[in-house]
Amino acid sequence: MALDGTSGGVYLEGIRPLTKDLSLRGGLRLDRFTGDSGLRAAPRAALTWMLTENAALTLAAGVYHQFSSLEVGEVQRNL
Repeated sequence: MALDGTSGGVYLEGIRPLTKDLSLRGGLRLDRFTGDSGLRAAPRAALTWMLTENAALTLAAGVYHQFSSLEVGEVQRNL
């Protein structure tokens, strides 16, 4: 099993304050992996609430991709 390959990616992000203590962060990551036929888009979003000057609570969600040289059947067999 070989785990070699190359990847490249770009990430764009924007932050918008909603209130003094609450901000919304949105982003989009585009990845390209060796052996893939195209780009993979991975949208992300996070809501951050500043509890104090030194403490924050963040709720985040997004899509993440990971390079793998294994075929789908191999992954299922190795689990």
